[in-house]
Amino acid sequence: MAGPAVYLLQDSLGASHGVGGDSVRALIDSLTDSLGGAVGALRDTVTAAPLPGGVAEVVRFIFGVPQWIQISGAIVAAAVGIWLLLLMWRKREEIFTWLKTRSREIQVALAGSALLAVSAAGFAGMKSWNYMQHDNGFCTGCHVMAKPFGRFGEGAGKHEKLQCHDCHQQSIYASTRQLVLWVLERPEEIAKHAPVANLRCESCHVKGKAGKERWENVMALAGHRRHFESDSSALKDLKCVTCHGAEVHRFIPSARTCQQSGCHENKDIKLGKMADMPEVTCAVCHAFRREIPALATPDSAGLALSPTVLECTSCHEMLAKLPDYKVERDPHKGNCGSCHDVHADTLPQDAKASCVTCHDNLANSPFHIGPNHKRVESQCLTCHQPHSAKVDASDCVGCHREVQQRGKLRPPMPFDTMKVVRRRVSAAHTTGRTPSLTAPLSPHGTGDRASLKGGPPIGGD
Repeated sequence: MAGPAVYLLQDSLGASHGVGGDSVRALIDSLTDSLGGAVGALRDTVTAAPLPGGVAEVVRFIFGVPQWIQISGAIVAAAVGIWLLLLMWRKREEIFTWLKTRSREIQVALAGSALLAVSAAGFAGMKSWNYMQHDNGFCTGCHVMAKPFGRFGEGAGKHEKLQCHDCHQQSIYASTRQLVLWVLERPEEIAKHAPVANLRCESCHVKGKAGKERWENVMALAGHRRHFESDSSALKDLKCVTCHGAEVHRFIPSARTCQQSGCHENKDIKLGKMADMPEVTCAVCHAFRREIPALATPDSAGLALSPTVLECTSCHEMLAKLPDYKVERDPHKGNCGSCHDVHADTLPQDAKASCVTCHDNLANSPFHIGPNHKRVESQCLTCHQPHSAKVDASDCVGCHREVQQRGKLRPPMPFDTMKVVRRRVSAAHTTGRTPSLTAPLSPHGTGDRASLKGGPPIGGD
């Protein structure tokens, strides 16, 4: 029942290309891949892989014959063939004389028999060629191919309808050499052979205007553009199989794939309870399959991979932690990954250290470097409320009252604390895409409360 359920979920989500759907689809892919890998590993150790029958059984029997018999048989067959050729060459005059002295009927019968034999040999050769080049059963003749072939049939998705040589292509010389070495060495593991070039993948997955499905134009997706159009020397010769073939016939990348040597190493999740989560694919948080405009730069593609509120709130735990979150109030427009780094931060409040990565021009702001605010310049959360207005003015009076009570010579002047709150206008409001806010933000300071001495609040409307 799990298979049909996952299929129905994928199909219903596939009807929409929204990022939220991408996030859930990525989660489903991750769980399916993890579960499929575990089941496949268990199946490999308990039951035999479902290998094809018919001619493939004969091939497996021949390839399974002991090595000394195979080598001896090849030597004997070669010796017999050479002996027959030499014998026919030495007796060629006698053979021609015998043929000339036969009757017309016998000569025609012999010629017809020879033509039939040559035709049969040609037909057998053609069928053998087609079988070896286009039938996946031939590849199962090698005993070490049992598990990979079974895995390909069970978890390759739409790839399971392909022929081995649709992806794995090499010269006849290379194939013959590989066959000879297999007979001589009898390896227990599949050696590197017939590498899959990017061109093979692109023949199906990069069709441009001819492609109707998302998988037919993968280079339009943020993740692929970020990796294949990057000017990084490390990604110069990137191969599709680096991510999609790190484990044989496992095409859905996992966290282990992304963290392989030379890539995103040491990128374990450390933030809060997320660190205790079972492994899921990186695409759950990073919208790898998000479509971006054709003119977008690789850097823009990288920004598109940054986790947003749509990915983060796809987790029910985050929905409970941020019940009042409104993206239209967020000056960062719901781009969670611009502040929170789950691979470096251990607590949500660690994100405050990331402010300077964007706001690095505070030296040009008199408000921040003035004598009254210099000492709290690096304490951003003193004035700025996360996930909400650019400045929460409700607590300004809290600091100003404290200064006034200390009796300084030039105490701060009272002001309208709600003025800043009323100025919170996002691009969503100005374009009319969302209704304007009717209720002010809940203050987290003391600015609009009664003073400690029972008097009216300082400022206010």
